Amino acid sequence: MSEAWIEHGEQGDCASCGSARSRSMGSCPACGRVMASRPARFRMPELPNWLNQALGSWLRGRTLQELAFYAACVPMILPLPIAALIVFGIRFAQVPERPVLMAWRSVVLTATVNVIVSLWVWSHISAALYGLLVFLWTGFWDAVPAPGALPTPEPIPV
Repeated sequence: MSEAWIEHGEQGDCASCGSARSRSMGSCPACGRVMASRPARFRMPELPNWLNQALGSWLRGRTLQELAFYAACVPMILPLPIAALIVFGIRFAQVPERPVLMAWRSVVLTATVNVIVSLWVWSHISAALYGLLVFLWTGFWDAVPAPGALPTPEPIPV
């Protein structure tokens, strides 16, 4: 069965009964069978023109090593220095020579120190957040009276 009818909006045939259906219908009008069309293609969202020009002019002329170094310098966002280490690993696998290793030394050291320090800081942040949550949780239950400790009503003097 051709997929041309999906793209151009022509009639397509049902696989079970053979009746025609349009592109917009998800099921056959005659037999009711649900028909799958081809999956939609994913399109990356386009950047606004001014941002695209600014990024394009900044990226133009940069080497892969420079971009990896910039990614290695971003603190607290772990995927960027890890991506710099992965780029180094791929580059070193392509050209396993000592000059390549020496040229990428600053990238690897910066990314490694950044990952270690970021993990250390994140561990302290998570410990502080855990302590805060425990404090708030226990404080909440301290404010709720126990079921047997309800206050007794006092009579209103007449």
